[in-house]
Amino acid sequence: LTGLFFGYGIYMDITSKSNSILWNTVIKFSYGLLDAGYGNIIKSNTLKSNKIGLNISSHARNAQITYNKISKSTIYGVYNEGRNSTLSRNELTSNRYALVTVKSVKNTKNTMKGNKVNIIFIK
Repeated sequence: LTGLFFGYGIYMDITSKSNSILWNTVIKFSYGLLDAGYGNIIKSNTLKSNKIGLNISSHARNAQITYNKISKSTIYGVYNEGRNSTLSRNELTSNRYALVTVKSVKNTKNTMKGNKVNIIFIK
């Protein structure tokens, strides 16, 4: 999916439950992918040159985010407000802010390089 730097590439609203978002390439949107649902799996996607690569909204619960490549986001690679999110084995490269999290996130074995800032935790 290629956008014109506005809108959403992939949008999962609060009614979305236990979906698997796999093997997509999403380029040039305001939000590459937004998850507001419950128990969604976001795996093996490429999110590139979006304003925000991946937004886990405050409505999201138990998101499993693994093996994604998120790069060249002009604001945030990943912005997490969700609860009980797991962020594992992702590549976050050349973003302004690689990972900004408001809620705690299980953050393991991610690769972060070439970002202006790697991790910010906001309380």
